[in-house]
Amino acid sequence: MQNNCGIYQIRNIVNGNRYIGQTRNLKIRKKEHFCRLRKGNHHNLYLQRSFNKYGENNFVFEIILICDVENLTYYEQLIVDTLNPEYNICKICVKSRLGTGSVKGKIKENRVFKSKYPNPNRGFPLPEETKRKMSKTLAKKFFWNRLKKKFYKITKWFKSNILNKIFSKYISNKNNRNYYYLYKPHTKEINRKISISMMIPKNIVVDIRNYLDMGYKGNKIATIVGVGHSTVTKVKNGYYKEIYGI
Repeated sequence: MQNNCGIYQIRNIVNGNRYIGQTRNLKIRKKEHFCRLRKGNHHNLYLQRSFNKYGENNFVFEIILICDVENLTYYEQLIVDTLNPEYNICKICVKSRLGTGSVKGKIKENRVFKSKYPNPNRGFPLPEETKRKMSKTLAKKFFWNRLKKKFYKITKWFKSNILNKIFSKYISNKNNRNYYYLYKPHTKEINRKISISMMIPKNIVVDIRNYLDMGYKGNKIATIVGVGHSTVTKVKNGYYKEIYGI
């Protein structure tokens, strides 16, 4: 019998509700449950909402039964039918999600093989036909990359020298800011003003920062606040710190 294999429950000491599960490793399973609950992405929505409401201090991880791996599902189903746990969404028990010994053995053998033989073709000369095909492919790739670079340079020169001269005479009402020279680049001051006008308000930045301090994930914060994931990443990396001082 394996001492770390058995049936467990996560019990709410306030209202007595519980979640029952099986595992091959009780210690690892406990860490996995509470880590996901703290991050707010636990697979059980009932347990997650109750955890958010009552707090971590009101939940305890308790071992109900120690048994063999073969009897895990039998005993879990028996306990679920008897206690009828409130947090279990599905009352039909299945085998533990952890891999069996044979699967783990195959994974280990594969890792050992890869460490011994990182490149199985090393030391074997390539056939001449393969070398010719590789050379032809690399030559085409090099040719198209050079052609793209030249085309980019020509396009840039054409825009800056030819099109600006052609369209420079089409100016309509200089006092109206909606009319500019075509293909004329913005100055640094104009770019700065545009950047400031496109920034999100300070109150939204504060809300995002508060959610980050509470341990919410970026995708969830973006959904709650109604912004893009890149905006949350900017706030997390301190992009708005110099602007808003937060």
